Formats: sequence, structure tokens, C-alpha cells
Amino acid sequence: MASTEKNARSIAHGKTLTPWCDDYEKMISGMNRYNLFVPESLAGRLRSRKLVKKFNEYLSDDATNESLAEGRNIILKELIGHVGKGVYIDPPLGVDYGCNIAIGDGFFWKLQYGDPKLRNRDYWRSDEVWTSVSIFAAAPEGTVC
Repeated sequence: MASTEKNARSIAHGKTLTPWCDDYEKMISGMNRYNLFVPESLAGRLRSRKLVKKFNEYLSDDATNESLAEGRNIILKELIGHVGKGVYIDPPLGVDYGCNIAIGDGFFWKLQYGDPKLRNRDYWRSDEVWTSVSIFAAAPEGTVC
């Protein structure tokens, strides 16, 4: 169910990470009526697309496993609101804004290629390992993700 009021905690955190506007406050608060096409929202998504591209294509010719993980984590910390210790995400990664996502310690995500039905299913385990995860958090009223 959609929220009827703005979430002050989410708003305070998000203001440090992305271009800000009233519609973004409504969106991260879980309210139904907001405009995704205001200049601030467009700027926030463009920022995240640039960082996602940088993350997904990050691989120098002289890369080692350690340098690859370190370089990707630097990009993740610029893109994602909170990144814990020991995080591993295997590209491709895709986010709308990124700044309102928190990733805990020991998070592992590796995209599994193969059967499209399996790729679109969420796999959850009781420990801190996630694979083949698709998370869709919100959509404007009347739309389907």
C-alpha cells in the first residue's frame, strides 16, 4: 500500500546523494503521485546511468582480481547509498538512482545467464549470498513492473 506522507529519514539520507526535488521526496517515501520527468529526477537518473556504465565496463588490461574488486567498489560507493564490507557484484548492474539502496556486509551477487524464467526469479538465502536477484521497489500508480 502506498504511503500517505513523506518519510523524513529517507529524505534526510537521500538529500546527501542526489539532485533534490519534491517529487523525489514523494517517490522515496512510497507515495503514489510523483513526476519522474522533472529536471532533478532526470539529472539523478543520468548520473546513475553514467556510474552504472563505468561499473559495468570497468576492466583494465592489467587488472587483477584484487584491483578489479577494489575499482568496482570505489564506483559502487559513489553510486549506492551504503556499501558494506566484502561486497561483490558481478556485472551487469542496473539501477535507477542507486542512492536510495543500502547493501550490507558480505553481499554477493552474480547474474546467472540461461533460462529467462530463472533470470527473472528472486533467489533468497538465509545467509548473505544472493544470486539472480531482481528487485523492483516502486512504480507510479497504474503501471506494472
